Amino acid sequence: MLSSRDLHPARPLARRPRAGRPRAWRLCAPLGTVFVAAAATSAGALEFDANSYWAALDGTKTVFVRFQSPRCNHCRDMAPAWERLMSDYEGHPAKIVADVNCDKRGKALCTELKHHAFPTLMYGETHEKLREYASDRSYEALKLFADRLPEPSSKLRVSMADAAVESGAA
Repeated sequence: MLSSRDLHPARPLARRPRAGRPRAWRLCAPLGTVFVAAAATSAGALEFDANSYWAALDGTKTVFVRFQSPRCNHCRDMAPAWERLMSDYEGHPAKIVADVNCDKRGKALCTELKHHAFPTLMYGETHEKLREYASDRSYEALKLFADRLPEPSSKLRVSMADAAVESGAA
């Protein structure tokens, strides 16, 4: 008679993780915040890769980015609220709400920025000024926060310089 041991040969109880590849359970953090910009997806939402991320963080727009992994349960739970927020801000003249998929197009970017806890939400104008959003993840809270994000200070500096030129010329 065959036993279950005959059908399933003994395996070591613990395996060492492969170098450079974090285990899936390590990828999900209870809270995290990150901003990223990218190319348009089929749904019209922005998904950043390394090139589009650095191009978006040039100081001309305020960016709100979510670094996520499709394998992360917290990311999947937050997805409907984040996708709704991205559609609300699609085409906004001064703000970008985008996503970075750390398993696909954004993998190199997430590795470079050392983002291993997901989801991470970040906001700001330039990479050096990015801050982490660590508050409620509901759509209402995210929308209220995004509405209150200031427009980029570089635009304010430009408009003040234009006003000074106009007042001096008048």
